[in-house]
Amino acid sequence: DKLFATLDPVTRRLDLPDGRRALLTDTVGFIQRLPSRLIAAFRATLEELETADLLLHVVDEASPNRSEQIDAVVETLEELSITNTPIITVLNKVDKAPYSETASFPGAIRISATTGVGLEALRSNISRQLGIGDVRLTVRVPFHEGRLVNLFHREGTIDNTEYTEGGTIVTGMLPAKMLPVFRPYELHD
Repeated sequence: DKLFATLDPVTRRLDLPDGRRALLTDTVGFIQRLPSRLIAAFRATLEELETADLLLHVVDEASPNRSEQIDAVVETLEELSITNTPIITVLNKVDKAPYSETASFPGAIRISATTGVGLEALRSNISRQLGIGDVRLTVRVPFHEGRLVNLFHREGTIDNTEYTEGGTIVTGMLPAKMLPVFRPYELHD
């Protein structure tokens, strides 16, 4: 509840229901009518937004100014030219706000960070959003490229691993953006 309490981003790992892991970064909060020169000053703090696969827009559902705060976030994202990244709207503090007040936010995930209500639904939604664009792939990674097996583990979900004379055969799901790295080792049916 304190203005400028978060000035340095904090990143933590999140284990998702499908076995994958995501990194969550808490950035500085957005402020209504933030002058352009201050947006420039916060750019370094907000640069994580430019490379994010997904944004979680956390709204204080109990705030009487939530609509204006939402508008401030939208305006700031536009000013930072971040308009193509998918966004999940997260209504926090729903334990302090009547459900009828949340009807104007269709598709939002309702949570209470204090009580834990809705956190599993949020994790499932994050997992689903991050899985969009994943592709099934089988690759044979030569032993001298073992770092790629680690990369597959880190970025994807592995269903099967088999060790052969020609290298490690890995089958699983990977984000489509990783295909160029693994394409040279792809095995076809």
